[in-house]
Amino acid sequence: MRSFSYRGQGPGNAARTARGRTGRLRDGETGGHRPVDLATFECRDITRSTVLQRVCYDRAQQDLIVAINGAYDRYCGVDPETVDSLLGAPSMGQFFNRKIRREAAGSRYDCGV
Repeated sequence: MRSFSYRGQGPGNAARTARGRTGRLRDGETGGHRPVDLATFECRDITRSTVLQRVCYDRAQQDLIVAINGAYDRYCGVDPETVDSLLGAPSMGQFFNRKIRREAAGSRYDCGV
């Protein structure tokens, strides 16, 4: 089931931006999934990474949602410069794993939910 609607930027673009409506986030506590409203997020399909498939970001709230292996994870308090660096990194997966990915609850970018 596709949870996002897309408006492409034109032919040949590696990443498409979109304003999504809803998505499903992985719930770290239950292992299940819960809905998330993506109305305020800008989403991009990622075609040049073997790790990340989609990146959604809400600049005002500094919330980042990434799709990895078909599951969505949320990271809170991620500044715009970090997201810009992620999107421009030669290896998005390496950048994500080194600078953003949480190792445990309560660590950097934990949403405390």
